[in-house]
Amino acid sequence: TKKRGSTLKALAMQILCRCPPENSLGNRQKWFSSNPTFFNNANTFFARASTNQILQKRQLALNDFNKAINLNPNHAAAYLNRGAIYDVLGEYEKAISDYSNAFLLNPQDYISLHNRAMAFIKLEEYEKALEDCNKAIALDSTNPNGYFSKGRVQDKIGEYKFAIYNFSKAIDKGYAPVSEAYYGRANSWFSLNQFDKAEVDLNESLKLNPQNAKAYQLRGILKEN
Repeated sequence: TKKRGSTLKALAMQILCRCPPENSLGNRQKWFSSNPTFFNNANTFFARASTNQILQKRQLALNDFNKAINLNPNHAAAYLNRGAIYDVLGEYEKAISDYSNAFLLNPQDYISLHNRAMAFIKLEEYEKALEDCNKAIALDSTNPNGYFSKGRVQDKIGEYKFAIYNFSKAIDKGYAPVSEAYYGRANSWFSLNQFDKAEVDLNESLKLNPQNAKAYQLRGILKEN
């Protein structure tokens, strides 16, 4: 998996290095537009889609991910990235379908499982989400993503003590953004009426991310109790 990821990154860099000297993403896009014949395989479409994804030009990115997949139906990374766009757009069933394809093509990829679990949570399909969390942790117990998503599921279904345990594991293992893990744990502490502990975690969450509106809202509720 790491070798394949490195190969894709190297290919993307090789493509981008053939652009004019200016390094901005906008200039790269202009170069791509003026060299249409360069796009003759899935990986070049994937590289341009990834650039548009960074620029948040999601429809353009979707178009190129679609082309990459049409040219190579076994392009796991294209499914994974396209799923992420559908996720942002709120098209969770399409996202789940793409994450599923990505995992089928690369069964060692815990990221597709983590992402699918988060999409299942948004659809309130908690049993499926929990199953994916457990699979992700089994694949890589050192990665914090599975613990974070499992904490999210357990908080949703009222298993607050287990949620706190998994949010703590995510924090210890370096989940990013860690402010979200502190907020998640604070929410579980709050549900257990452990208001002092909830406030400590909320303060930490806001210290790390002063723009976290959810944390301000929960801390405001705490101050009323």
